[in-house]
Amino acid sequence: KFGEGIRSRTFIGDTVKVKSGAIFFTPNEETAMFFAKNRAEWFADIGKTARPTTYERYLNIKNPADFTTIESAQKVFDKAKIDLPKTFNLSVFDEEISLETYIKELGQLDLDGIWKAFDKPEFVSSLKKAGFDGAIIKETGERGISYAIFNPEQAFTKSQLTDFYNQAVGGIKS
Repeated sequence: KFGEGIRSRTFIGDTVKVKSGAIFFTPNEETAMFFAKNRAEWFADIGKTARPTTYERYLNIKNPADFTTIESAQKVFDKAKIDLPKTFNLSVFDEEISLETYIKELGQLDLDGIWKAFDKPEFVSSLKKAGFDGAIIKETGERGISYAIFNPEQAFTKSQLTDFYNQAVGGIKS
């Protein structure tokens, strides 16, 4: 089912089932394989066999929520009316404190960990209501950028795109 999966909690030593409202993609092959291996290891932990596999997909995201900088994330949170304390379990919260202060000075929030919020249905629902159809996310460390879609019909194989093109060109020739 869309968005169902597991989340490894390496430091705790277990995994939990999650129902995310998003599917994540990355153009970085090393990052994709890192996550694929992580999932295969989880299957081994529960006594099943899995082979780390990645798939090439082309995404159709027209209005992504941009979480790559503090400034762009603040605009998304404001537009989507995201409840920061509830969504991110902030212990200290003041409406007058900027997102930048939470991240840089209070150390309570980290853009590298924004992906965790996608496990909360109300977070994705708020983004959708604000008109976002996906997200751009800064990955931890040197992993670069990842993309999230909120509908599985936003991801296409090369074969599907070729079919769309041939149908369009065929329609023009007729």
